[in-house]
Amino acid sequence: MKRNNILIALLVFGWTILISQPIFAVATKTSKRAEINVMGMVCDFCTRGISKKLKKDTRVKRYTIDLNNKTVTVYFKKDQAISKKDLAEIMKQSGYTVKSIQYYEQKN
Repeated sequence: MKRNNILIALLVFGWTILISQPIFAVATKTSKRAEINVMGMVCDFCTRGISKKLKKDTRVKRYTIDLNNKTVTVYFKKDQAISKKDLAEIMKQSGYTVKSIQYYEQKN
């Protein structure tokens, strides 16, 4: 019984470590772009709702939408990165669920 409890505790701890990694990705003032993996985005009509929301956000410099890879890449204005929470909310308001968000430095 004691061995089972220890094994369960180790499994829960390990699982927590694994799933927490992408959750704590944070936008910094130096982040230049974010790549968002969007679930359910399959057609041109899907992209229109996302485009409409991104165009309204003053922190967005430009964006690209790749239907084949189901990704939205958002380029931020200087020192105006959008938080992961806000990006997920924009996608939710567009009717889509975010699978993951990664931040990158834009290369010139």
